[in-house]
Amino acid sequence: MSEDFMRELRTIAQETRALILDALPAPQEPEILFQLVRAYPERGGKCLRPALCRWCCGMLGGAPQEVRRVAAAAELFHTWTLVYDDIIDEDDERRGQPSAHALARDSISHPRAVKFGADMALLAGDIQHAISADLVLAATEDGLPADVAIAIARQMHHVLAPGLIRGEAADTEFEYRAIDSVSHSEIEAMMRDKTGLLLAFAARAGAMAALRTPHPDDPQVAALADMATSAGLAFQLQDDILGMFGDPKAVGKPIGSDLRQGKRTLLTAYAFELLDPAGSARLRELSVAESATDALAEAQNLLIGCGALQRVQDAAAAHVQRAMDILAAQPVGPFRDLLEQWLHFLTARIT
Repeated sequence: MSEDFMRELRTIAQETRALILDALPAPQEPEILFQLVRAYPERGGKCLRPALCRWCCGMLGGAPQEVRRVAAAAELFHTWTLVYDDIIDEDDERRGQPSAHALARDSISHPRAVKFGADMALLAGDIQHAISADLVLAATEDGLPADVAIAIARQMHHVLAPGLIRGEAADTEFEYRAIDSVSHSEIEAMMRDKTGLLLAFAARAGAMAALRTPHPDDPQVAALADMATSAGLAFQLQDDILGMFGDPKAVGKPIGSDLRQGKRTLLTAYAFELLDPAGSARLRELSVAESATDALAEAQNLLIGCGALQRVQDAAAAHVQRAMDILAAQPVGPFRDLLEQWLHFLTARIT
């Protein structure tokens, strides 16, 4: 990545964090609730979604500053989904610090502290969700036409929110089914909803602002949403591969933990389609094995030997290529250069 790219990304992250914290309600009672509302935003993040929104706007000739609040809304929307995701996955850490529900749980000494933690975190996420919608409408203060702001807000409420929640629900439901009963098409649909939709929203909103159109299906708008979706799918597939074959220090979790925790991925879906009955039976056994090291090595060999790994690598590479092809057809200039680097930053471990 160029220094210009990293500097631009840091600048966007700083401004996005400030916009979000300024938009969130001031501390009030109950104190723990409003601590949780601000906890993740105060920690910050890479802000890849806000950057995508702003740079798509700039690439199509718009003023990126007009969508700074819309970009911040995409990040805050992402934040509340992380709060919910941590509760569902029972993850006590987020970005190396206690997750929202863990913070609330540990703030009291009570037999029902676990329930209290989840309840407070859910309510904090609800506030973040509400404020994200308000940020979109507040973009009119930066010059965004009201009809475009309303159309973007409708996309958030009527497309993004139900679609992303549908994806989260599918991912959760898969864990309660036999591991070999989830098809690759179901996994792909879930990833498109859970990972792709928010990136598509960010790109779509930036493009709608640039073109001054309230129509989300405008061909130029739809093309950038498609590019972002492909990038998101590539990223998710890469993450699944690294979860089985990566460096645990880089991945941030034990290798093979997804398999042992019953996570359904495209790797396992393809494996059960490609393995013979004996291989399928063995992979099912390994998914609940206690001996992590030996089980991991054997599971890796099964995934490689049956061709599942190669198939997922090919799918990830195809998504990257599709995103690159769409971007190559866009107007040449500094914002396209930034988006090309954004795409590489998101998917660098594939190409």
